[in-house]
Amino acid sequence: MEDLLTAVGFLASRADVDATQVEVFAEGAAGPPALHAAAFEQRIANLTVTGSITSWIDVIRMPLSKKLTNVVPFALEYYDLPHLVEAIAPRRVTRTEPG
Repeated sequence: MEDLLTAVGFLASRADVDATQVEVFAEGAAGPPALHAAAFEQRIANLTVTGSITSWIDVIRMPLSKKLTNVVPFALEYYDLPHLVEAIAPRRVTRTEPG
């Protein structure tokens, strides 16, 4: 998430970029960090997430080897990923399957 926020800040500082129209595309394990970044960063106007988990519950169903890239300890006690999508609204979040 921090890397994405840094990249958005850099883009927004450029004269040739419309800072109100930054679009982010995230695939796989990059989906949850991108959702977090968009929830905090209003300059992300559109977010497209492909082939990523849609809920922390999905992590429970994963094989152990894939879980570590998606773990945010104790997150489900406070929020789930659909809550981040709600926080991003009215900005657009599109979820797609890979392919």
